[in-house]
Amino acid sequence: VFLLVIFAEMLRRKGAILVLGALGALGLRLLPGSFRTSFVHSTGRNGIPSAAKAVKAQRDPAVLCRAGLEIAEELAGPGSRELLTEFRRCYRENPYPERLSLFFPDYDRIIGILYRSQNYTSNRFLNTVDTVFRQFHAWPSAWPGLERLLAPEHPWSEAYCKQLIAGGYWSPFDFFTVNLDTLRPLQRYPLSELKEQSRTGFRVVERWLANLEASDPETQALLQRFQEQ
Repeated sequence: VFLLVIFAEMLRRKGAILVLGALGALGLRLLPGSFRTSFVHSTGRNGIPSAAKAVKAQRDPAVLCRAGLEIAEELAGPGSRELLTEFRRCYRENPYPERLSLFFPDYDRIIGILYRSQNYTSNRFLNTVDTVFRQFHAWPSAWPGLERLLAPEHPWSEAYCKQLIAGGYWSPFDFFTVNLDTLRPLQRYPLSELKEQSRTGFRVVERWLANLEASDPETQALLQRFQEQ
């Protein structure tokens, strides 16, 4: 009899838990989209990643090499929709985004969207700047945007350096190494063979090389050696 009482109590409590879980799920469905986005953003970056993201990371090579849009998809707050739209636009321009991480976001548009904020030193806004920074870094062709994003004249640059970089949890080691998996075709084939394989895909490479030709003399010298190989 005693065991039956305990079993009945367990069933009663389990039923209550299921009811609370259903109510909680319904509450999340009724919450505003911006709040749900902020919640996922905070738990995904500073807390434990969701199981769905973990499974996606195991199956999707683009996520493993951080060449896709998984960083920009964490955007939350004012202007996040416009920023993500811009990142998706330049992602669609690449005919082989899963093979070449060569994307060319519109830096002026992105910086203009950031200037729409009302508070350039809030944690939420600086997290948005950090997300843009990390997405630029994931794409070698977008590295010039890093300098423009944190130029001294912007009202958020000093706050970003003091509150995030010097905050104690921002690590520079994430940016010392670059995963070149999605640039591997450039390592395996000379430019002439890449052009023969796909003229459509090679146009993306040509655009990147043209940007490099317009950069500093040291980069131009390295580019010349690369083209001669």
